[in-house]
Amino acid sequence: VSHYGTLIPDGQKKIMRFNEFQRIVTRILPAIRKAEYFQFSTFEAMLHKDIFRMMDTILKINPEMKFPILTNAMVMDRDKLEKLSAYPISELNISLDGITAETVESFKTGVSFNKIVETMGMISEMKFPAPLATVFVAHKGNIHELPEYIDFVHRYGVQTVYVNNLLTFTPDMVGMELY
Repeated sequence: VSHYGTLIPDGQKKIMRFNEFQRIVTRILPAIRKAEYFQFSTFEAMLHKDIFRMMDTILKINPEMKFPILTNAMVMDRDKLEKLSAYPISELNISLDGITAETVESFKTGVSFNKIVETMGMISEMKFPAPLATVFVAHKGNIHELPEYIDFVHRYGVQTVYVNNLLTFTPDMVGMELY
């Protein structure tokens, strides 16, 4: 996001307003009525002040809709998790790119390994109704931790692990890719 408008010239750095969301929903109404899943993506959806209002809007159109949630867990707390647990969440997916603070924090800016792990523990402790998953973005700086990663996240009740290749969109990432 910090590169939108500079290294990524066609990207916009902003958060969608609720009225913009409503206009988009109106345009894709037929798809929402038939869809099974609605994913809020491209940014940290749980940061949006209207995320629950947005989910309510979608559920009014399609009460059978499910919401897969992808989060870096930085804004998650017990109140947010309890509120989220009342919604039809198909999967709560936490981005975690390693098993040590050094590995995780050196790759992603603005994240705390301890906060992510604490949140995973809270989710497990409160018996969150949706399955817990993680996504591991594999690169040269963390691939050595992947063999131990499965056992590490399993301790927190993680049922699914997604492993993605790092896509090098910016020059500072070149050389970290595995392909």
